[in-house]
Amino acid sequence: APKGFIAPNVEVKPFSAAFDVVAHELTHGVTASSARLNGYPFSDAGALNEAFSDMFGASTAFFYEPIGTAPLTASYTLGRDLAVPAGALLIRSLSDPRTTRDPDHYTQRIIGGDPHYNSTIASHAFYLAIEGGANRTSGLAVQGVGAANREQIEKAFFRALTVLLPSNATFALTRAATIHAARDLYGAGSNAERAITQAWDAVGVQDRIAPTATMLPNPASSTAAPCGGLQPSWNLGVTVSAGSSNLRFTQWVWDIFNHNGALEEHDTLSPVDFSQFFRSCGPGSTTLLAQTDACSSVCVSFLSGDSRGSTQITFTAVDDAGRTVTFATPRVTLR
Repeated sequence: APKGFIAPNVEVKPFSAAFDVVAHELTHGVTASSARLNGYPFSDAGALNEAFSDMFGASTAFFYEPIGTAPLTASYTLGRDLAVPAGALLIRSLSDPRTTRDPDHYTQRIIGGDPHYNSTIASHAFYLAIEGGANRTSGLAVQGVGAANREQIEKAFFRALTVLLPSNATFALTRAATIHAARDLYGAGSNAERAITQAWDAVGVQDRIAPTATMLPNPASSTAAPCGGLQPSWNLGVTVSAGSSNLRFTQWVWDIFNHNGALEEHDTLSPVDFSQFFRSCGPGSTTLLAQTDACSSVCVSFLSGDSRGSTQITFTAVDDAGRTVTFATPRVTLR
């Protein structure tokens, strides 16, 4: 962009002017040929895709460029060289995401939000595992491996990306995979394993215990697009998240309520329907692996022509212990 277009006396260069940004984009190619992290908007995988690109964008810069604050030097702030003067335009900070108005903790994520925004939760954990320090939100301190040993963290995260993670990976699964990778590479109880575990703790990412389901946005506004030939209609995103156990789905029930709260539609659907329906992110299977997601877009309309009401989906599955578990999305208000 020409000088003054973004801000007075600031000239923005092409993305190719920043070494870390080029490496970021090349990492997307690595991801596309390995984990193939899905970019579905209501899943974690899209944010993780961007996070890994930021991690290895910065790592590549640290490998090839001197460290510092001058132009053409390596730092944990992506895109410093995209503007003249250097640093006038910042994309994302791995060391302190708040400086670029991004989250540094899992509780600050926006479900269904921009994956670039949510990505800094994971990339900040990567930074903390290397450099150490305290997370500003949780206050938890991390004993990093130190810059001289950054390669240990880089290799653990790279192994997780290219060997261990599926396309529907979540933050929780990435935590488990990076810890597992550190153990594979450096042994149980190693400094790398300890640092990565502490880093995920600091940014608020823990193993998920119980399965959950979300349907967003909530409340939802109607659209002009017809759904099954009916108007008004509502477009929603549904994410089903497994906890600490694999889940084998036996049925799912979709209920639609009119504006008085009375049940208008009650559809009981089969495991095969689940496998066919929830494949926007996920395996397209009747089984969902522990710590992973399955996602889909849904379209809702009323046979009665109602212009407002609510909807809810309830899932029934069998876990690894043979127990039947039932869980549901919150009821979504349709307005």
